Amino acid sequence: MEKYFDGFDGNLRGFIVFSATKKVDNYFIEVDKMKVIVCGTPMIGSELLNAANIFNLYLRHGLNGTAEKVDGNYSLIIIDEKKYSISIVRDKVGLAPVYYSLNDGFTCSSNVGPILKFSSKKYSYNKKVIGRYAACNFRANYGSNETFFNDIFQILPSNFLTYKNNKIFIKRYWNLDSKKDYLNLEGQELLDYYKDQIKESVKNYLSAFSNKKMVVSLSGGVDSGTIIGMLHKLTGQRVDAVSLSYNEKTEYDESDLIRYSVRDHAKNWFDIKLDSSQMVNDMETYYNKFDIPLATISIYGYDYLYRKTAEMGYKNIYTGAGGDYLQAGNYPCFLYYFSDLKYSKSPFFEKEVDEWIKNHGTSKFPKSHETVESFFKNNIDFSESGKLKKQELFLPSKNILNKEFYNDIGDIRSNVVDSYGTYLRSYFAQELFFEAVPPGIDAEDIIDWTYGTKMISPFFSKNLIELGWELSPSEKIKNGINKVLSRKSLKGICALEILQRKQKNGFNAPFDIWLRGPLNDFAMDIFTSNSFLGRGIYDDSKFFRTIKQHMSGTHNHMMLLWQALNLELWMKNWIDKK
Repeated sequence: MEKYFDGFDGNLRGFIVFSATKKVDNYFIEVDKMKVIVCGTPMIGSELLNAANIFNLYLRHGLNGTAEKVDGNYSLIIIDEKKYSISIVRDKVGLAPVYYSLNDGFTCSSNVGPILKFSSKKYSYNKKVIGRYAACNFRANYGSNETFFNDIFQILPSNFLTYKNNKIFIKRYWNLDSKKDYLNLEGQELLDYYKDQIKESVKNYLSAFSNKKMVVSLSGGVDSGTIIGMLHKLTGQRVDAVSLSYNEKTEYDESDLIRYSVRDHAKNWFDIKLDSSQMVNDMETYYNKFDIPLATISIYGYDYLYRKTAEMGYKNIYTGAGGDYLQAGNYPCFLYYFSDLKYSKSPFFEKEVDEWIKNHGTSKFPKSHETVESFFKNNIDFSESGKLKKQELFLPSKNILNKEFYNDIGDIRSNVVDSYGTYLRSYFAQELFFEAVPPGIDAEDIIDWTYGTKMISPFFSKNLIELGWELSPSEKIKNGINKVLSRKSLKGICALEILQRKQKNGFNAPFDIWLRGPLNDFAMDIFTSNSFLGRGIYDDSKFFRTIKQHMSGTHNHMMLLWQALNLELWMKNWIDKK
């Protein structure tokens, strides 16, 4: 860890975490009492920008203009010692985290940990954030500047902050336009345009990051299949690929689908196995590295995959992350689409719901018109088109928080975006800024710094996000099938078997199985420890009833138990020791 700046009579301090193997000169410049610090990979087109580039942009266009022009995964810190000010920019999607505090002067950091370590004052944990993490769906904790610690705040995506004269000024410099018309293209012209825009984004990243050995992280989905296909097409060569799998065969196993992408586009394929014994070894010391609790078991899986990938010498890891948001790829998108059809009294409402039931209903997860109506009741405000409801996103175990703890923290409803005109567009913004992207950002940032890797996700380019925003709903969902345009446009790029598949598996480790078997002793030692029981977060009787349900196999509470386990491991390292 390196402390870059300590100035303004000790009242203003800036920190940034960087790898000792990197050339610091590319990320830091000082000219005439001005300092520019770059964290991440700011880009314009195919050009990767260094601190000198950012400094020149700032002189020409100012802070807002610079922020609007720069794409990529980054945060910028601009310190002006003449004006006694510091300005911080976070990228449009929020792929690079950045935090600040006024508890001990002004302190900023790319992660929470350095603020805690360098501060002479003690920070208490944020009970409301802890409560949401302890008992709610992991999505519930995002969409505000709150963090796991009181008095430490995050700068939200598409925002910049200026600190001057002991005052904070925050402005949003970019947003999705709720009044933007849908793209006026159709037929072959639309198919070609969509494919060309994806190709251009992948090409830009390929040019900017051509200096290191690359690999594609494959799932069995359309998006990673598209990325490896585009890289194959652009380079004229097959591309190395990695994937993660488990010895246990579950419904989330995508190995067979991955083989289609490997068949069409891969040169070498490394399928890395993760088992429960490896996880136990890692979890003992996991929060020496991570400074906030991991949202899901999937994030741990990615950490293990990229660790092993880095050990094989790969530094640029291409992913299909972001593609789902462009093409309504996640299951809730259907329900928000149905909300638009119902609000507009569309004659296609009943037909689309029926097709969705036929294509996606299973014995384990049945679909029905009652499912849709229940969703409307809990999530949709039909008083205004596109307006979403706040709610307490408790997991199936319901509210198992200690009554006194729950009453103390009050309202723990999730944050929702303001209306973007339609329900599907509002959910697009909700996923991007509040629910789907933010939960993994901090961990991914630490993973990259730790292993010297760079996760490259071309679908997060500004042009592709805005393209996804401008696509009409009928190019995303039709006849109970999503990713409509991708399925038509990307033939010959993504494997046909993947494009024709209607269902989406997701990516999940068999944590539920491990808890009932090889992880049981480890987890129960944590859950019965004096420190866990003494925190007063959970209602003990409800919590242990939930454990009993899970261990007996009558229920699957793996999300809750993952969060409870990680919360305790994190608190022992970041609360008890600090």
